[in-house]
Amino acid sequence: MTCAINPGGAGHVRRVDRSALAHLLPAGTLLRLVGRCYAAFRALPKAAQDAIVPAGAVARIRRAVLAYVYEDLIAFALNPFDAALALLALAKLDGEVSRFAPALDCIARSFGEGGWRAPFKAYKWNKMKTPTRILVGGPEVTSAFVLSALAHARAALRRAPMA
Repeated sequence: MTCAINPGGAGHVRRVDRSALAHLLPAGTLLRLVGRCYAAFRALPKAAQDAIVPAGAVARIRRAVLAYVYEDLIAFALNPFDAALALLALAKLDGEVSRFAPALDCIARSFGEGGWRAPFKAYKWNKMKTPTRILVGGPEVTSAFVLSALAHARAALRRAPMA
């Protein structure tokens, strides 16, 4: 999949392979940024939205991020940190609530792995072009992040229409 990037204004669009973007910013950072931008964009009046971004651009970005979450992030083995990232993206971008299940299951099964200090252990992120291991935070940070994602997921579940 490719994403359009517009670095210099109108007429300067170039195509970049989506996998290349994974080496620029950690996935978690990208997911959180897109989620926050999407929420802020939706809060604007329609006229302001149309003046800022070409029609359909935000929807395409949202679809690309949700596709990454559905096809890559939650499609394979998860740890609680990745599960929290997935929940956060799904909640912020109004993803399908039926897709919350793998992440919620992972978090429920992993609860208590952190021992007496915190509900979850610390996790490392290592998906960079040059092998680099980045400690995301201690057990307390991971646990707080998971709790925050659960709060966002809960709010999204409450907003979702009942089937």
